[in-house]
Amino acid sequence: AAALARSDREDMLPCDPWGLERSGSNMSELQPGVNSSHLEQQQHIWHAREAARFYQTYDAFCRVCMSAGTSSLASFFAFFC
Repeated sequence: AAALARSDREDMLPCDPWGLERSGSNMSELQPGVNSSHLEQQQHIWHAREAARFYQTYDAFCRVCMSAGTSSLASFFAFFC
């Protein structure tokens, strides 16, 4: 029982010097063999797939903005330099 209590206390101790993060030993995503099954149910995989759905929209917006900015910069140099 003493070893179990010590293990529980170690899980509660922060692993960073500021005390903001836990050790992560009880997180299901960090356990051995987690990638062998149920990969689609892991939270970080779900978040990556959700972000990928909107990637092309953001990429197109960034390309348009970069083109407009480059055009404005070229116009500035053409007229004022």
